Amino acid sequence: MRHQNAGRKFDRNTSSRKAMFRNLTANLVLNERIETTDAKAKELRRVAELCLDLLLVERADADLAEDRRREEATDEADDQE
Repeated sequence: MRHQNAGRKFDRNTSSRKAMFRNLTANLVLNERIETTDAKAKELRRVAELCLDLLLVERADADLAEDRRREEATDEADDQE
């Protein structure tokens, strides 16, 4: 039984499967559209959504850091006057 064993194997070993999904995700991001099998597309959805979520969190952190730098720069300019 395959209870709690999420994900398809696609008759590949782990490193080949990770490489396949890495390449598919990169192509999806670059081209916004790819042509693949239904099973791979359904499994890729999990990987791609995780990558996009991480990217959004990283961008939000970068925006916060930039806002802090701007505030510090304006505070220093106000202190000098």
